[in-house]
Amino acid sequence: MANFFYLDYEKHGVKIVDRESAFNSDIVFKLKPPTLEEAKLLKENAILFSVMYPEDNTDLLKSLADKKVTAFAMDCIPNSTTTKQFHVNSFIEAAAGYK
Repeated sequence: MANFFYLDYEKHGVKIVDRESAFNSDIVFKLKPPTLEEAKLLKENAILFSVMYPEDNTDLLKSLADKKVTAFAMDCIPNSTTTKQFHVNSFIEAAAGYK
C-alpha cells in the first residue's frame, strides 16, 4: 500500500477488509488479472474492473460468465483520443478521483 499505514487510509474513510470480503463486494477493482480462485470468490452479478488479457485467459472469462459478473477488461478499452489501447493506470487514477 505505497508506504502508507492502514490508519492513514482509515482516517480518510477507507475500510480495510480481508481478501474474501474484498472479492465479495458489489464492485471490485484489481490491477492484475484475477486468478481462478479469486474469480470464485466474486459474488454473482458483481462488477469487475481489471486487466484481463482475455485472449490468454479463456478459463477466467468462462468462470466470470458462469457467475454473471460484468467484467471490464481495462487492457482492451481503447483510448478515446488515439487508436492506442487504454493506459491501464488511467482507470485507477479515475477511480481514485485524480484530476
